Amino acid sequence: MAFFAGCGGPLADVGDSLLFDREQGPDVLVEERVLAPPPDVGTNRLVRGWTPWRREDGTLWTVAGPQAAVEFVELAPRARKLVFDGVVLSSGEAWAEVLFDGGNRRVALTPRLVFDLPPAGRSGSRFVRLRLAPGTSYAARAVGVEPSLESGSVDCEQSTCRQSAPSIFETVRRVRSGSRLVATFAPPKSRSPELSFRLVIERESAEPRSVFFWGGSWLDSFRGERRIDVELPGPRSQGSEGEWVRLRFEAQGQGAEAVWRSLRLWQPPEKAGAERGVAPEIATTRVPKPPRVVIVYVLDALRADYISHLGGEAGLTPVIDELASHGVTFLEHRSPAPNTLPSSKTLLTGQTFFLRGGWKLTPDGPRTLAETYAQAGYRTGLFSANGNVSSNFGTDRGFKMVEKSVLVGPGYWKEGPGYSDTAERIHRAALSWLDSLDVDDRAFLYLHTLHPHTPYDPPPELARTFVRGIDSRIDGGVRVLRGIGLGRVTPSEEDRRRIERLYAASVAYNDRELGVLLREIRSRFRREEVLLVVTSDHGEELFDHGGVLHGYTLYEELLHIPAVLHWPGTLDVGRVDRPTGTADLHDALRALVDAAWGEERPGIWQDLASEDADPSLHPGPYPDIQFAAASAVPGGIFSARTKRWKLIWAPQVGGGWGMGGGKGRNRDWEYLFDLSTSPGETANLAGARNMEVDWLRSRLRAWIESGTRSEAGGEEAVLDEETRGRLRALGYLD
Repeated sequence: MAFFAGCGGPLADVGDSLLFDREQGPDVLVEERVLAPPPDVGTNRLVRGWTPWRREDGTLWTVAGPQAAVEFVELAPRARKLVFDGVVLSSGEAWAEVLFDGGNRRVALTPRLVFDLPPAGRSGSRFVRLRLAPGTSYAARAVGVEPSLESGSVDCEQSTCRQSAPSIFETVRRVRSGSRLVATFAPPKSRSPELSFRLVIERESAEPRSVFFWGGSWLDSFRGERRIDVELPGPRSQGSEGEWVRLRFEAQGQGAEAVWRSLRLWQPPEKAGAERGVAPEIATTRVPKPPRVVIVYVLDALRADYISHLGGEAGLTPVIDELASHGVTFLEHRSPAPNTLPSSKTLLTGQTFFLRGGWKLTPDGPRTLAETYAQAGYRTGLFSANGNVSSNFGTDRGFKMVEKSVLVGPGYWKEGPGYSDTAERIHRAALSWLDSLDVDDRAFLYLHTLHPHTPYDPPPELARTFVRGIDSRIDGGVRVLRGIGLGRVTPSEEDRRRIERLYAASVAYNDRELGVLLREIRSRFRREEVLLVVTSDHGEELFDHGGVLHGYTLYEELLHIPAVLHWPGTLDVGRVDRPTGTADLHDALRALVDAAWGEERPGIWQDLASEDADPSLHPGPYPDIQFAAASAVPGGIFSARTKRWKLIWAPQVGGGWGMGGGKGRNRDWEYLFDLSTSPGETANLAGARNMEVDWLRSRLRAWIESGTRSEAGGEEAVLDEETRGRLRALGYLD
């Protein structure tokens, strides 16, 4: 490993990028005396384990659970006090304790808690947990740190950052061998013996190293601006994807601001196929010629773990499994939203919706798949049982034929749940429309069934088979499930089993009817003429985290969905295990017929281009993070996921924050899960720090800021009473 500054030679054969861009900005660390309550996203805040208690004299923050946590910044190594000012609600043993790296402090439980903390080992963010004695409860009115330094400032715009002391700004990157940081440091206009600026580089399990220092000496002033050219530490082992590196820009003391200019990260180009065993010739994507018939088949609220080949119950989905065994299945496919309207809009437009997922697609909005296929000469048909995919929300834009008779509405179930045959009705309508086309017509169909969406209403013979032996008579109707979600109905363990089995029976029903549809399609078209895409819009809660239905959390049961592409003669059999999402599926379908995208916009086709290799070998152009947003929740809920880590922010407004509607749901506003040790997303590690987590937090913040800015326009949907009735019948609207 080599570190050097101010002596780099010319850069050749490398790619460069701005250190800060719309995908990742700097993390700014300054000291604050008062720590901010949720949903603050800074580094001086109450992190987790706090529940709001609103009173006439203001809001208090009740300690929820065995431990609460705070985070604050220390820019100078000195002893300080962590102070809680609040109310003792009840007391048993009557003590409170804070735990931090290297020790703990315990005091008597009183309204004002004062903990003397030793100096931290290094400058930066510090994480402290508060624990109460068993049987005690406490609510804080304010939390602060004494003493605290006056805050410096950091202002970054594109490749320039202005910094005054005391402050730190930093970023985490994964870099390849031979990567370099290049910048120019413009010193303050006036000298101060107490003022200094430093660039520190560190990687995990290694001591930080200072690679640049300006201390305000006469020599520093004489030298003026200085060029920085630093080689970054590369991967320790050959074949790794890169090394996590933190770049920290520190300003200490008091005085005028300095400027870091032309901040750029230079990385050697990645060799085609390198590190992943991919043949170099596969690097160029070949999008196949479009088929005669394209069918996008969406099963509503179908979670991936109810598909047999994705780990679900054996024999539950034989038709989808058969399609996957002769096509391509995507093992890590996820929805960008936990409910129908925003996820369907993403599938149709390729865009993610952050706070306005319930708004209407306007005529001047992003082009839809239906418009793309219609422009390419396809006849377009929409067959949807869910009113969210209809003219009321603009999701029918581009479809020349919209079958309204299959929409589910009030009165469809005569008394409670009664047999729902929406899949059969949609199939009949779609086949009838296909039969009406001319012999040379090409067709694009979007089929959206209502299974296994609530009410869980399979045919009676399937229901009896799936619930046999369960001592419960509870039904899977909307009223019951909403009652459970709101805490008005308390289901027994047998009730829960019956509800889950009714959901499974609904999955089995739709899978069976899909098989019937495919036999009819194959009697009309040659197999190689039809591209069939089977997927879902989102998943469903089945008591995984204490709730039912969908729309109000971003746990995996709501985001992990199936995606299967079946196109005999064109697509080889394959299993793709890298992250993909609904927007990728849109890109793939659009690339088939959109000449304007050309060969440079491959989307999923990167996985499917080879004629002689397993698609799972292709590296693909996918991002290293999967994002999602629960835009139906006021204030939103947002998540970012890598293979190991998942970070969720739930700053929803109105009912406080947290995930899930109704009583008894979790009211943390930040969630961090290590999926390698907590795949069920049960152990919240919010506040834990490591380089990948810090990188993920920065990426999520930038994604939210970028996305919410892009939603400046739009049109809120105005629903007539008929539409509102249709949505209520499906459990939407209050």
